[in-house]
Amino acid sequence: MSSRRKEELLTYYLSIEDRHDALTNDISQIPSMIECESGDRIATIIALDNLDTHIHHHFSCEEHLMSEINYPMIEDHKEHHKSLIIELAFQKNRYKNATEPETSDIAGFIQRWLAKHEQEHDQPLMKFIKYAIDLKTDHGAFQSA
Repeated sequence: MSSRRKEELLTYYLSIEDRHDALTNDISQIPSMIECESGDRIATIIALDNLDTHIHHHFSCEEHLMSEINYPMIEDHKEHHKSLIIELAFQKNRYKNATEPETSDIAGFIQRWLAKHEQEHDQPLMKFIKYAIDLKTDHGAFQSA
């Protein structure tokens, strides 16, 4: 692998890592925002829609990187992403249609999902990426451009 290709992938990895930190920060703020705005359904729905948009974008970028580096657990990781998207859509619809919406269910779900995803899926991915960039560039860890 050329040093230029390695630099491109490292830059892309750091970009994903920065987005991941931003997403983690946004998600960590959602529960308190939902609870503070529980009287304002429109603001809560907008916050959830914004989170949904941010999650879709982040997952798309992360999945692209996984594909680039031939991550062996890509399908499992993508399925876990899909599970959040489906559940978040269900939670948002339930919230929108409830006569007395309960926001703590959404907040709790997001917090539990994030903790599990980070531990079981993102940490192994980050280790693989770092290993691939640092140690395996000579052994075909990346597809050539």
